[in-house]
Amino acid sequence: MMTPMQDQYNKIKAEYSDSIVLFRLGDFYEVFDEDAKLVSKVLGITLTSRGKDENRRPMAGIPCHALSNYLPKLLGTNAKIVIADQTEEAQPGKLVDRKVTKIITPGTIIDATNLKDAENNFIASIYQTDNDKSSSIFCVAYADISTGEINIFDTQDVKSLKQELEKISPAEIITSNVNTISTVFNKAFISEFRSKPEIEKCKQILKEHFKVENLNFLLPNNLTDQIKQGITFSLGELISYLNDTQKILNKHLNKVTYIDFSPYLQIDFSTIRNLEIFISNSGDEKNTLYGVINECRTAMGKRLLRQWILKPLKDGNLICERNKIVDKLFKNNIILDECRKILDRIGDIERLSAKIGNATINPKEMVSLKKFIIETKNLNSELRAIYKIYNEEDEEEINSFVKLLETTLAEDPPALVSQGDVIAEGYNSEVDRLRSLTQNSKKTLAEIQQKEIELTKISSLKIGFNQVYGYYIEVSKSNVSKVPDRYIRKQSLANAERYVTQELKMLEEEILTAGSKLVELESSLYKDLVVKSSDYLKTILTIARRIAEVDVLANFAHIARKYHYVQPQISDENNSNEDLILSGRHPVVERIVDKFIPNDTKFNDQERVHIITGPNMSGKSTYIRQVALIYLLAQIGSFVPAKKFVFTPLEKLFTRIGTADYLSKGESTFMVEMIETANILNNANNKSLIILDEVGRGTSTYDGVAIAWSIIEYVSKEIKAKTLFATHYHELVELEKHIPSIVNYTIEVEEENNEIRFRHKIIRGSASRSYGVHVAKMAGVPAKVVKRANEILNLFESHQRTKNEITKSPDRFSSKKVLSGKPAQISPDAIELWS
Repeated sequence: MMTPMQDQYNKIKAEYSDSIVLFRLGDFYEVFDEDAKLVSKVLGITLTSRGKDENRRPMAGIPCHALSNYLPKLLGTNAKIVIADQTEEAQPGKLVDRKVTKIITPGTIIDATNLKDAENNFIASIYQTDNDKSSSIFCVAYADISTGEINIFDTQDVKSLKQELEKISPAEIITSNVNTISTVFNKAFISEFRSKPEIEKCKQILKEHFKVENLNFLLPNNLTDQIKQGITFSLGELISYLNDTQKILNKHLNKVTYIDFSPYLQIDFSTIRNLEIFISNSGDEKNTLYGVINECRTAMGKRLLRQWILKPLKDGNLICERNKIVDKLFKNNIILDECRKILDRIGDIERLSAKIGNATINPKEMVSLKKFIIETKNLNSELRAIYKIYNEEDEEEINSFVKLLETTLAEDPPALVSQGDVIAEGYNSEVDRLRSLTQNSKKTLAEIQQKEIELTKISSLKIGFNQVYGYYIEVSKSNVSKVPDRYIRKQSLANAERYVTQELKMLEEEILTAGSKLVELESSLYKDLVVKSSDYLKTILTIARRIAEVDVLANFAHIARKYHYVQPQISDENNSNEDLILSGRHPVVERIVDKFIPNDTKFNDQERVHIITGPNMSGKSTYIRQVALIYLLAQIGSFVPAKKFVFTPLEKLFTRIGTADYLSKGESTFMVEMIETANILNNANNKSLIILDEVGRGTSTYDGVAIAWSIIEYVSKEIKAKTLFATHYHELVELEKHIPSIVNYTIEVEEENNEIRFRHKIIRGSASRSYGVHVAKMAGVPAKVVKRANEILNLFESHQRTKNEITKSPDRFSSKKVLSGKPAQISPDAIELWS
């Protein structure tokens, strides 16, 4: 027979059949049946059972306090986690009421222990206007509920959608079309909208959430009605989903930003990967661009820096605005150092504020938030002449918020309200009285005892306590005649009588129940405080975002000072068409090697496409990446690793580097190479920088040369983009003679006594040799193999010289076979076998 508790569980599980239900039983969350088997296996915990005989059901449990430790593995099962909590105190003989208080999914995690400080945890909502990809508009709303950030954008291009999803890397996606989105981005937990979106319903959800009468504030006026409707669907579904999973209105989600991509440098995800901006080719996060320029002091700054790198500016005025602040901090060491010291004392205001919005902040965190807010005021005072964090209205709001916390909360409250001493003394008289009772009951009883002695004139009167009768007044038999009528006899002893008074009975009840009453009252007052605090969220989050910006700009100044970066100069397009890097350095490599060799780079109408030849390990790839990274750094507002950088901001940055293994996706590396190259050629313009490394080497030599040659011609004549083309195809250097904007560069090599030394210096000209055998020797290839390779190489080179002579003087040779136009070949017999 099913128990009432089992019936209670079954009803909740039926409603959330696709989820793992964690059912609160005392201090544990229990799971049953198939959930129990899965959880036991995933978490490596004991599988037990409950019930008797045929009613036995599998069961497993985890301590409530340790839930956050188990969440990552539970979410790894691709199931939602439903929390069914007890909503009342357990009472003998009565079924405890339980309700679903939260649904946890990959995109709705708010517990800091399961989030990375430097990364956002986004959940995206995508509405596709038409199931036909070719005519669809994708309307996207994405949010980080741990910080309160909401962004929206639209795109008609599946490729653009993929690029943006790769950049924001949402942990979870809800969508109107799972099939399409799964093919575009498969790294997230993806689920279908719960029902077909309805425009009026979504509008109402948004109006209620943002507390507005109309939604005009959400979107620019120039958007089509179709896009406006699509974004209303995606945002409405997102807010509805978050409210449903959190079981509360997320008040901190109060600012929506429509992303217009036009002010930003276009940079695709393959370029981010190729330039090792966040992850190196070896999977390391430290030796990356982000790793070496991120010395931000706050978690908010670290996240914002990541966002700035993903969205570099292309407007020179906006770049200059950031540069000016960096320059002022750079030139004032005292202010910069003090600023960073204060930032060190500021915690994650965004994520703490978000916990106010979803009512999960605890008293200790609230006091921490107050301290952080006070530090922001100190920072504002320090930076007043350089950067304004507060305006007058902000300051008034923040002062009011700080005062609210100071008057309401104790100075050092515990994390749990149930532990008491949360509300400040003097804030609420009833709290003070109950607290006094719990802390000073002996003193209170002594005061009553003294008062009764004075009233009755019985000097031997005393107040005592036992488990049967509770508190009592004891009077000796000889003084019974002095007992007033208000005394009620409770117990007779041989030598004394015991009494109670109405006052003592009430006090007893209060003393015995004061603890629970105090917890209940403090809990109620604390909840009220959280609600009142939510009124300040908009201002707090605005200040938090300004603090993040200060942190990033101060970080740029600090990095510039520490590693000798210089302020880039934006050239006047009308008066100059030349970009110049003097003594540029690779920001990552220079930190790793003992001595880094800087290099110059110049782009103008006569030197727009650079063909760079030279041996492996000589520094070609480092150099071309270095140039791209210097532009990128400049366009996020940072100083750059060089002695001088004058440039016109790029509109687009493309790279094609390396040959990652795509075989598991059913694509050859050469096919991927050509797809990425086609993307560059189809989308680049004359305000682009194109970095191409060894394009064409994934096929035969002649095919490769032909493809590379035609690409360079197209880029130089049609696109006219700034281009660095690193190659082993020495045939390509001939292009310099035919196209005025092409120049040849190579890596300087020193040869002495048959020994080679790579200088890592870029110089004009082309490489005379590949030095491949020398690189093999450096790599530790056995000497016998190296010696034999040199013999074969000499034979090939000798044959090539003969071929060249034939080409120059064909009349000297009579063989029709030689003149047939077919590639000259060396007979295998000409190469002696190993002796």
